[in-house]
Amino acid sequence: MDYPTSDAIEYAQLHDSITIVMIGISLPLALEGAYHATRIAMKETALVYKLNFIQALVRCINSLLEVILEMRTDKDCFAITIQYHTTSFISLSCIHLILYLKAYHTALSTKLVAFICIALQGLEMFCLIEMFSHFNYTKGPLGGCTIHFPLAYTLTLVSTTTTIMILLSAIFVFNIIHLSRFNNKGIYRILARDGAIFALVIITCDIALAITITLNVANSWYLLYIGCKSLLQKFSKNTYLMLICIGAVKSKMMSEMMQATHRRRKSAWSSENSPENNTTGYFQGTLLNEQPENSNAPHIESPTLHIIK
Repeated sequence: MDYPTSDAIEYAQLHDSITIVMIGISLPLALEGAYHATRIAMKETALVYKLNFIQALVRCINSLLEVILEMRTDKDCFAITIQYHTTSFISLSCIHLILYLKAYHTALSTKLVAFICIALQGLEMFCLIEMFSHFNYTKGPLGGCTIHFPLAYTLTLVSTTTTIMILLSAIFVFNIIHLSRFNNKGIYRILARDGAIFALVIITCDIALAITITLNVANSWYLLYIGCKSLLQKFSKNTYLMLICIGAVKSKMMSEMMQATHRRRKSAWSSENSPENNTTGYFQGTLLNEQPENSNAPHIESPTLHIIK
């Protein structure tokens, strides 16, 4: 019988400890996001808030399942992988749809943008299925799972997700800046800033993910700032923890944007009820022209909402 070496046990302990820490950090963030998203969705009728509620709830379920599966003595690596990536795909799809609706209602985007997004989303699904078909895993001496995905499909999945988010964020920011030239209101600068920050964070995270996947150190990019080369080498070829971190960041960013939008919209409607000041609710707050209950603000005609015009 072969017994694990001391190095293997040390690696397994470090790997399992970091996995627990990552999941432990993501769970309270997911619970907080789900709580705020639920409160907002109960007060607002706009579709974007409902979608944000779904993505936050799915992310919360994801984190809870992670804790349950990770705490089991006999871990099922296959079940861990399938549940995480399935729920993550649903959460990301909701985020993509939110970004599309925001871009649509600032630009009245035609079917070209929708076609591109649908094609990229289809490519994402294809890559996800192929990742499920070809992934493999190894179980450490302490029972922890080290999950390996095909490099090409993983990079394609990351690239398509990044492209969708950056494309839609860029359309939104560009058109908000364009609108600000005709109506010099501070709200436009705030909307453009929020959209740009979201895009920059996503670009930074996904570029880091792509580089570290390529270098086969994908789940230890958060250790780069320490300069621990030995740790980076120990975590080679495992993308799982990195994907957990990136998914949590995207969900948290979207939840924060929706909370800021909700607060800003409440503040704006309580203080400004004239047609010329009704920009927050139209361009980022409701997207469906809903107004807060008991509001005396005039109704603004907006185009009928279609995903494909």
